[in-house]
Amino acid sequence: MSSDVDICNTALGYLGDAANVSSIAPPDQSAQAKHCARFYPMAIKEGQEMHHWNFGTRRTALSLISPLPSPNVNNQWDYVYALPNACLNAIKVMDINAPDDWSMTLGVDQMPYWNPVQAGTLGTSYTRVPFVRESLADGTEVICTNQANALLMHTVLVTDTNKFTGLFTAFVSALLASKLAGPLIKGKDGRTVAQQWLQNAIGILAKAEMQDANNRSVSNIQQSTPWVGMR
Repeated sequence: MSSDVDICNTALGYLGDAANVSSIAPPDQSAQAKHCARFYPMAIKEGQEMHHWNFGTRRTALSLISPLPSPNVNNQWDYVYALPNACLNAIKVMDINAPDDWSMTLGVDQMPYWNPVQAGTLGTSYTRVPFVRESLADGTEVICTNQANALLMHTVLVTDTNKFTGLFTAFVSALLASKLAGPLIKGKDGRTVAQQWLQNAIGILAKAEMQDANNRSVSNIQQSTPWVGMR
């Protein structure tokens, strides 16, 4: 698998550089290594924020914040949970007791509004749980939702290059090349090359996302709302 130095040298090679950096943490004595040490972490984080990569996906049971620190006001949402450490992208909130990723467990207070015969079928239909990610007055990052016993599917920043797929590595190398072009190729030519490699990175990203999606299998998903299901 490619190392961080391999990714940096690939990016430099794209720009026609000798690509012989030996270390970026700490950087060796070359100007190229110093530029890579600056821009590589940016490219890795930016690249992982662009898609919910399987290698960075986690599930975490959320911890309820109660009572809320003053002067926070929370009238819209029933529950406020602490955001898990190292959460990069919040993907979706789920009921921790749901039988699968695409179901919502009905609460006792909801049952009178559902036909018992239909409830079993409706309970296995996909229902997206609304939530928002925001910060409290004291800066604490939280997840606000109406879901009790909530589980969060989210991504974390992965720095271990052994976890990266080949296409993600190719994507980040191209993205890094777009960031290195300016410092290494001065003036208008540098801006032009940077834009070209950014477009190349976007093209590779589309292929990487498709391959990543091929490693998931979700079936029998039906969008459902109570008033539709009761017809």
